[in-house]
Amino acid sequence: MLGSCPCADKDCGNIRFASKYADAHNNEILGSSLMNRKTIRGFPGTFLIGMSLFFSSSDALAHFKLWPPVTGPLQLQVAIYKLSSFGQGIQTDLSKVEEFGKQLLNDFPDHQGLICFELANIFAQAGMKNPEKVASYSKKAILLLEPKQIARRAAAHLFLGDSLRLTNTGKKFSHVRLEASKVYLDGLAEIEKYQIPDKLPVIPPTVNHHITIAGLGDNTLETEYIKQVEKRAKEQKEEEVKIRTIQRLFRHREVLVRQVSSLYHERPYNRDELKGLVQKQISVESLRGRILANVPSNEKNTLPLEGTKLLEESPNRNWTLLLIINAAVILLLLIVFISRRRASK
Repeated sequence: MLGSCPCADKDCGNIRFASKYADAHNNEILGSSLMNRKTIRGFPGTFLIGMSLFFSSSDALAHFKLWPPVTGPLQLQVAIYKLSSFGQGIQTDLSKVEEFGKQLLNDFPDHQGLICFELANIFAQAGMKNPEKVASYSKKAILLLEPKQIARRAAAHLFLGDSLRLTNTGKKFSHVRLEASKVYLDGLAEIEKYQIPDKLPVIPPTVNHHITIAGLGDNTLETEYIKQVEKRAKEQKEEEVKIRTIQRLFRHREVLVRQVSSLYHERPYNRDELKGLVQKQISVESLRGRILANVPSNEKNTLPLEGTKLLEESPNRNWTLLLIINAAVILLLLIVFISRRRASK
């Protein structure tokens, strides 16, 4: 339902959109005003809870940096942002999230990929308390999201890989690692098609276009001037959108590379397995090298654990340990000797 804008300015040209999901100023629907700062997720960090990748809340606009704003019917935009507002980290009421999510899936059958992605996002960032749900919604999101939704698809691969590391706790680590790595690499394979550079690109500063045309008083020339300004502004905006897309994919690529690489830094080492997966799923040679960089070789499995090795290679530590043991034995003998002397008296 459309109505007059509720703001104080009576001359405001905006309209008010009212639905069963929200009542919001239409020019704020894509802004941060509909979202509590606590609910906006930041860039994936190195915060690990269990084995799941967590998001920090360091940037109030990071939600929009990780993936683009929701597009589509106005009702859908408002509904998605209301769903997102349920996210409160580990304090999220997941039953309410799922209940509202099911309602949205029924109301918007043509946008189920987007809704499943947001559900996976909220469940993942609620401390991975229900990894089975994260895996289920992530798989549906990957299946239903359009290829152009590449940033969300990349994040869905991340959520799915992390959830598999928690749902397969009854299996051997090597098996779990293999399953999760295939998912991470699938996400990287989609990203690499966009030829992401090695360094994070920067959006150039906005340029005010001043076009000088002689005899500007002429109506024809004024029209031409306006057209040229609009054309250059449009080109600059398109370039900014392209760079923002690359920035998002750059961030997701870095996280996915870190996740798959870190798995093979754990025993039992299996660089050969990772190399086979990378050669099969990744075509860009530089990306292959980054994933395999510093991953221990299979031969290192025969070496002692790092802690044991360190102790053996450090004579100072051995002497210190020996002195502590000797002191403890002497103290124990002294206590026994004193107690016997007292008993004999």
